[in-house]
Amino acid sequence: MATAVAPAATTSWRGIWDLAWPLVLTMVLNALIGLLDAAIAGRYDAASQAAVGMTNQIIFLINAAVTAASVGCQALVARFVGADDWDQAGLAAQQTLILGIGVTIAIMVPLWLFAPQFYAAMGASPEVVRAGTSYLRTVLTALLPMDVVILVNSVFRARGRTTALLVSNLVESGCWALGSLGLGLYAGLGLPGLALAFVAGKLAGMGVTLGLFRRSRVYRFMPAGWRPQAVWFRRILVIGLPSGIQVLIRNAGVMALFGVLNKLPGPTEAVAAFVIGSRIEAMAFLPVFALNFATATLVGQNLGAGRPDDAAHAAWRVALVGVGIMSVFGLLFVALADPLAGAFTQDPGVRALAASYLRVVGLSEPFLGLVMVLNGGLQGAGATQPPLLFTFSAQICLRVPLAYGLAVLLHWGPTGVWWAFTVSIVVQATLVTTYFVRGKWKTKEV
Repeated sequence: MATAVAPAATTSWRGIWDLAWPLVLTMVLNALIGLLDAAIAGRYDAASQAAVGMTNQIIFLINAAVTAASVGCQALVARFVGADDWDQAGLAAQQTLILGIGVTIAIMVPLWLFAPQFYAAMGASPEVVRAGTSYLRTVLTALLPMDVVILVNSVFRARGRTTALLVSNLVESGCWALGSLGLGLYAGLGLPGLALAFVAGKLAGMGVTLGLFRRSRVYRFMPAGWRPQAVWFRRILVIGLPSGIQVLIRNAGVMALFGVLNKLPGPTEAVAAFVIGSRIEAMAFLPVFALNFATATLVGQNLGAGRPDDAAHAAWRVALVGVGIMSVFGLLFVALADPLAGAFTQDPGVRALAASYLRVVGLSEPFLGLVMVLNGGLQGAGATQPPLLFTFSAQICLRVPLAYGLAVLLHWGPTGVWWAFTVSIVVQATLVTTYFVRGKWKTKEV
């Protein structure tokens, strides 16, 4: 039986490394570009930095449907690859692209029209609403290229061909970084310059991604006619929709925290500090997010090949790596909070708040690593409903009221929001780990 990852390698450290390192490097590049944009925006004013952070949350929020399709695609294609069923793998990939592209087009117009309302709903100040609306409307022109890349990348991950992601991301990141420096910094175009750089990077990334995809084995097994099939849409979304809803929940939770911060004295500074802290934290969890993708592939392919125990073994090995990485970053955040924050803002008030964010949230990093890796394993198995419940319980039912209570009612200020964030991650890690150990996901049908 031919598989994308050789059977002897699927649970070995070498096999995990070969699959994961291109994903890790890809995520590191994404994090660095995000940090570069945050640093450039920080040279303007707090409103610009807040606008960039809020815009990123809006983009993540509206991409929930595409994320759902990509998760369903990866689980299905990985399972079919493990079972050596290429016809079904090609059909699953094709139907995912049809579904994802259709949803993206349907989203773009209303988002363009109601951009100011999105920022107002997050409690943004008038200056942030103005800056964010202009920035978002330019970024929206890259939404379709970005989503095409997301969908095709899910096929690459499921196939185990993660170097293809790295190649396209190198091109995308290079164009994006050069544009940000040239337009956003040296040409002095401000946020419009950063937005144009984003668009250029996404267009370049899509071109390379589609070129590589046309040479892939999955593409060669795709049916000739691009006809939508409702039965496949349902199959994809049954697996992926809970993960898409998780994206909505996570981002709705972050938007709710923006709302809490905007009720405090000095709201613009508090939001800017939250954005800076989150961007710095992304340096830790984005590499581990790559391990989430790798775990999904390992679990999906092993289950497709009829090896559930190997699937669990691989997931725990990756989890060990993820917790180790996040523990190191957590220590760095606590020890170097002030200089890290100072690298991204010249405002002393914002710097102090961002440093406090890193010191508090740094304590939760090992637990976040465990959540991310095990959630990847459950996604690869197609068992996406339990993680949805755990995310909602921890990040909405617990985190938001706790943040409001500590920050507003008990007058802890922004620090209360930081502690609510940390406590909720520890609770979520406990829930996910308990479910994974029980092993019901091993018999999940897709």
